[in-house]
Amino acid sequence: MPLRLVLGADSAGVAIKDAVFADLLGDCRVVEAVDIGIDRHDVRVADPSSRPDIGSVAARMIRNGQMDRALLVCGADPAMVTAAKESGLRVLTVCGSASVDRAGMAQDCRVLVVDPLALDLALVRRLVGEWIGHACRTTVAVPEGGLARD
Repeated sequence: MPLRLVLGADSAGVAIKDAVFADLLGDCRVVEAVDIGIDRHDVRVADPSSRPDIGSVAARMIRNGQMDRALLVCGADPAMVTAAKESGLRVLTVCGSASVDRAGMAQDCRVLVVDPLALDLALVRRLVGEWIGHACRTTVAVPEGGLARD
Protein backbone atom coordinates (compact mmCIF):
# COMPACT_ATOMS: atom_id res chain seq x y z
CA MET A 1 0.00 0.00 0.00
CA PRO A 2 1.55 3.33 -1.03
CA LEU A 3 2.38 5.63 1.87
CA ARG A 4 1.78 9.31 2.51
CA LEU A 5 4.72 10.75 4.44
CA VAL A 6 5.35 14.07 6.14
CA LEU A 7 8.91 15.22 6.84
CA GLY A 8 10.23 17.84 9.24
CA ALA A 9 13.61 18.90 10.59
CA ASP A 10 15.45 21.25 12.87
CA SER A 11 18.41 23.28 11.64
CA ALA A 12 20.79 20.35 12.18
CA GLY A 13 18.67 18.07 10.02
CA VAL A 14 17.76 20.26 7.05
CA ALA A 15 20.32 18.84 4.59
CA ILE A 16 19.46 15.21 5.38
CA LYS A 17 15.71 15.92 5.31
CA ASP A 18 16.02 17.59 1.92
CA ALA A 19 17.99 14.65 0.47
CA VAL A 20 15.60 12.03 1.86
CA PHE A 21 12.60 14.05 0.67
CA ALA A 22 13.99 13.97 -2.88
CA ASP A 23 14.54 10.21 -2.57
CA LEU A 24 10.97 9.64 -1.39
CA LEU A 25 9.50 11.58 -4.31
CA GLY A 26 10.99 8.91 -6.59
CA ASP A 27 10.06 5.89 -4.46
CA CYS A 28 7.14 3.83 -5.81
CA ARG A 29 6.10 2.93 -2.25
CA VAL A 30 5.35 6.60 -1.56
CA VAL A 31 2.27 8.17 -3.10
CA GLU A 32 2.76 11.55 -1.40
CA ALA A 33 5.53 13.28 0.53
CA VAL A 34 5.08 16.64 2.24
CA ASP A 35 7.91 18.77 3.62
CA ILE A 36 6.73 20.93 6.53
CA GLY A 37 10.11 22.53 7.18
CA ILE A 38 12.30 23.86 8.21
CA ASP A 39 14.38 24.86 5.21
CA ARG A 40 17.54 26.91 4.96
CA HIS A 41 15.59 30.14 4.50
CA ASP A 42 13.04 29.54 7.25
CA VAL A 43 12.93 32.11 10.04
CA ARG A 44 12.58 29.23 12.51
CA VAL A 45 16.26 28.37 11.92
CA ALA A 46 17.14 31.35 14.11
CA ASP A 47 14.28 30.84 16.59
CA PRO A 48 14.52 27.46 18.32
CA SER A 49 11.39 28.15 20.38
CA SER A 50 9.22 27.93 17.25
CA ARG A 51 10.45 24.50 16.10
CA PRO A 52 8.38 22.18 18.30
CA ASP A 53 5.41 23.06 16.12
CA ILE A 54 6.97 20.88 13.40
CA GLY A 55 6.51 17.75 15.53
CA SER A 56 2.98 18.84 16.44
CA VAL A 57 2.01 19.57 12.84
CA ALA A 58 3.39 16.24 11.64
CA ALA A 59 1.53 14.35 14.37
CA ARG A 60 -1.69 16.22 13.68
CA MET A 61 -1.47 15.34 9.97
CA ILE A 62 -1.26 11.65 10.90
CA ARG A 63 -4.03 11.83 13.49
CA ASN A 64 -6.31 13.64 11.00
CA GLY A 65 -5.70 10.99 8.34
CA GLN A 66 -3.88 13.32 5.95
CA MET A 67 -0.60 11.37 6.24
CA ASP A 68 0.34 7.84 7.25
CA ARG A 69 3.74 8.42 8.84
CA ALA A 70 6.24 11.14 9.71
CA LEU A 71 10.00 11.40 9.56
CA LEU A 72 11.61 13.94 11.90
CA VAL A 73 15.29 14.72 11.38
CA CYS A 74 16.40 16.52 14.50
CA GLY A 75 19.62 16.69 16.40
CA ALA A 76 19.08 19.09 19.24
CA ASP A 77 15.31 19.40 19.41
CA PRO A 78 13.80 17.05 21.98
CA ALA A 79 10.79 19.37 22.09
CA MET A 80 9.97 18.37 18.49
CA VAL A 81 9.92 14.70 19.47
CA THR A 82 7.93 15.44 22.61
CA ALA A 83 5.32 17.31 20.60
CA ALA A 84 4.83 14.29 18.33
CA LYS A 85 4.82 11.86 21.28
CA GLU A 86 2.19 13.87 23.15
CA SER A 87 -0.20 13.31 20.27
CA GLY A 88 -0.46 9.66 21.28
CA LEU A 89 1.46 8.30 18.31
CA ARG A 90 4.32 5.88 18.69
CA VAL A 91 7.62 7.69 18.19
CA LEU A 92 10.97 5.97 17.94
CA THR A 93 14.47 7.32 17.49
CA VAL A 94 16.43 4.83 15.42
CA CYS A 95 20.13 4.13 15.16
CA GLY A 96 20.22 0.97 13.03
CA SER A 97 18.29 -1.72 11.20
CA ALA A 98 17.30 -3.55 14.38
CA SER A 99 15.52 -0.48 15.71
CA VAL A 100 13.79 0.05 12.35
CA ASP A 101 12.51 -3.54 12.49
CA ARG A 102 11.20 -2.88 15.98
CA ALA A 103 9.65 0.42 14.89
CA GLY A 104 7.81 -1.00 11.93
CA MET A 105 6.81 -4.47 12.98
CA ALA A 106 6.52 -4.61 16.73
CA GLN A 107 5.74 -1.05 17.77
CA ASP A 108 3.48 0.20 14.96
CA CYS A 109 5.67 3.29 14.89
CA ARG A 110 4.17 6.19 12.96
CA VAL A 111 6.90 8.76 13.69
CA LEU A 112 10.50 7.90 12.98
CA VAL A 113 13.20 10.18 14.37
CA VAL A 114 16.76 10.24 13.11
CA ASP A 115 19.58 12.26 14.63
CA PRO A 116 21.65 13.94 11.90
CA LEU A 117 24.46 14.52 14.40
CA ALA A 118 24.84 10.76 14.95
CA LEU A 119 23.89 9.24 11.57
CA ASP A 120 25.21 10.05 8.12
CA LEU A 121 23.05 10.53 5.03
CA ALA A 122 23.77 7.07 3.59
CA LEU A 123 22.64 5.34 6.77
CA VAL A 124 19.54 7.53 7.13
CA ARG A 125 18.58 6.74 3.53
CA ARG A 126 18.93 3.02 4.20
CA LEU A 127 16.96 3.16 7.45
CA VAL A 128 14.12 5.20 5.95
CA GLY A 129 13.95 2.77 3.02
CA GLU A 130 13.65 -0.14 5.45
CA TRP A 131 11.02 1.66 7.55
CA ILE A 132 8.70 2.45 4.66
CA GLY A 133 8.92 -1.21 3.68
CA HIS A 134 7.33 -2.29 6.97
CA ALA A 135 3.56 -2.42 7.28
CA CYS A 136 1.74 -0.67 10.12
CA ARG A 137 -1.82 -1.20 11.22
CA THR A 138 -4.30 0.59 8.99
CA THR A 139 -5.70 2.80 11.76
CA VAL A 140 -4.06 5.00 14.33
CA ALA A 141 -5.14 3.87 17.78
CA VAL A 142 -4.44 6.10 20.75
CA PRO A 143 -4.82 4.78 24.29
CA GLU A 144 -7.28 6.53 26.57
CA GLY A 145 -5.51 9.50 28.12
CA GLY A 146 -3.75 10.36 24.87
CA LEU A 147 -0.21 9.10 25.36
CA ALA A 148 1.17 6.02 23.68
CA ARG A 149 2.92 3.85 26.21
CA ASP A 150 5.95 1.69 25.43
